[in-house]
Amino acid sequence: MFKRSWTTIEPILAYEDTCYVRSVYRRRDLLHEKGGYKTTVNLEWVNVLTIPAGKEMMYHQQNLEEALYVLQGKGAIISGKKEWEIENKDAIRIPTNVPYTILSKAEKQPIILASFAARDPPATPQAKIEKVDKTLEGEGIEIEKWLLKEAESGHEGTCWAYRLFEGKWKAIAFTTVMTVSGVLGYHRHNTEAIYFVDSGLGWMKVAGEEQELKAGDVVYIPPEMAHRCRVTDPDIPLNVFCCGTVVPFEAERWTEEGLQDL
Repeated sequence: MFKRSWTTIEPILAYEDTCYVRSVYRRRDLLHEKGGYKTTVNLEWVNVLTIPAGKEMMYHQQNLEEALYVLQGKGAIISGKKEWEIENKDAIRIPTNVPYTILSKAEKQPIILASFAARDPPATPQAKIEKVDKTLEGEGIEIEKWLLKEAESGHEGTCWAYRLFEGKWKAIAFTTVMTVSGVLGYHRHNTEAIYFVDSGLGWMKVAGEEQELKAGDVVYIPPEMAHRCRVTDPDIPLNVFCCGTVVPFEAERWTEEGLQDL
């Protein structure tokens, strides 16, 4: 099972030394790229970004569709003349080629975000991140606060799902916050999935192998691989940010529920 804790990964300066990046996972065909377990099929990266207190990330655009999830702190996303306040547990959708920057607004506190990106269109031969002038503007950035959303019953009633930006993604298939307070139904789907543990304690099983889960753990689940998780204590739910892509990209998405829990 592919599981890493982002807190144990050595940070590197990136985006012209304006922030720190911890590389968790990268595409399996990018063996020449430094950092990250080379496990994903379509996801370009799963990173954790840290913008120090009072600092601002390089203003840039990229040929990637990106999902962001705030793990800690307060700050702002800026694109041209538009600014959106962001804070802990906010999710952000960054469309392809929309320029933006992130800045930290909490005194003496960095803002820390999980980042998930996929090339758009998927056939794009190379990912590009370009520094651009701050006068360049774009459209389509959105913020969702999952704590304010109505939860839906998921995986045959074994979890609560807060679906984010439903129907708006192009390269990314889904972003969902999932709350598990017992045992998640054993299931599989034709998407590669990232389980990013935001809070709670539990156990994760992938294809029969089970390992302990805690906040900060990031699990990669290959497409069509049976998996589920369960909590250690029923009074302490697992809150997991889930993101993934369909494999192959053009396939119709499917899920098979109720598998035998081997």
